[in-house]
Amino acid sequence: MAKVLCIDDEPLIRITTCDYLLDIGHEVLEAANGEQGVMMFREHGADVVITDLRMPDGDGFYVVEQVAKVSPETPMIILSGTGTVSEAMKSIRMGAWDYLTKPVGNFDLLGDAIDRLLNTARKRAAARRYQSELERRNRDMETEIECWAKSHAQTVHRLELALHTSIDSLSQTVEEKDPYTAGHNKRVAKIATDIGRAMGLGEDRLSTLFIAGLLHDIGKIRVPETILNKPGALTPEEFEQIKSHVTAGHRILEHIPFDGPVARIVLQHHERYDGSGYPFGLAGEDILLEARIIAVADVYEALSSERPYRARLNPADAVTYVRDHSDRHFCPSCVEAFLARVSEER
Repeated sequence: MAKVLCIDDEPLIRITTCDYLLDIGHEVLEAANGEQGVMMFREHGADVVITDLRMPDGDGFYVVEQVAKVSPETPMIILSGTGTVSEAMKSIRMGAWDYLTKPVGNFDLLGDAIDRLLNTARKRAAARRYQSELERRNRDMETEIECWAKSHAQTVHRLELALHTSIDSLSQTVEEKDPYTAGHNKRVAKIATDIGRAMGLGEDRLSTLFIAGLLHDIGKIRVPETILNKPGALTPEEFEQIKSHVTAGHRILEHIPFDGPVARIVLQHHERYDGSGYPFGLAGEDILLEARIIAVADVYEALSSERPYRARLNPADAVTYVRDHSDRHFCPSCVEAFLARVSEER
């Protein structure tokens, strides 16, 4: 059963109460006033404290206050014949768990109250243990994750280096096959990133945009060099082969674990805002924003560079072309950001 501390300055009530508690199997400690009861609790402890409210040398409020400081999980019952409703509420606010009035006509009410409060105390203790266990597990998991992250940091760094080396190699492969576009991919990546930054893109999306810019023409390694470097006009069949570089680039890149949708950006960078582009004829917001940005950077850079089939335009004319084709070939928001970038550079 339980150890019960009974504190009451009236000997007859204290003795009667203690006899009942002993009869139902509890271990009992007795104290004649509040100070004595608090000292006894600190020395011997108790599972339940029953205290009178009005006593000399430490009243019931004193007992509740002191026991709650030492052991707030210990159930306390006020047993008083003179207390008021406001005093009962005060004792509950201070930490008492129940309030019974004297004289106790049916001691079974006291026994039931003790059983009920002990059961509540056990449930609270179990809940505290469970909460403590959850907190311990959480700390252990945080420690494990931190250790895992530290142990894998070097591996992740090596993988990132390997990925960037592969990206540079792929970009270099295109330039070696098509010497007229040497440096084109890096310039497109730089211009596209500047546009994206002007549009307020975060660093993760800017990184994806730069990689997509470097690799946007990777599919040209599947196009014959005779077509890539042809000085005259292309036949319809030859142009279809040129157009296939976006789907070829998508196939090359789609299984590489980039952090962003690099393969889809490459696939869509020749779509046009009015839906007249390829390969799917996407229009407006259906085209990825990064693909719309690269479309602007790609055309501007191509127009202002030498090609085997035409002379380059001066930068001002290339800018005019981009501005004049806003809302048709190009996304107006991307053109606006591009023009702001050009204005800043000037």
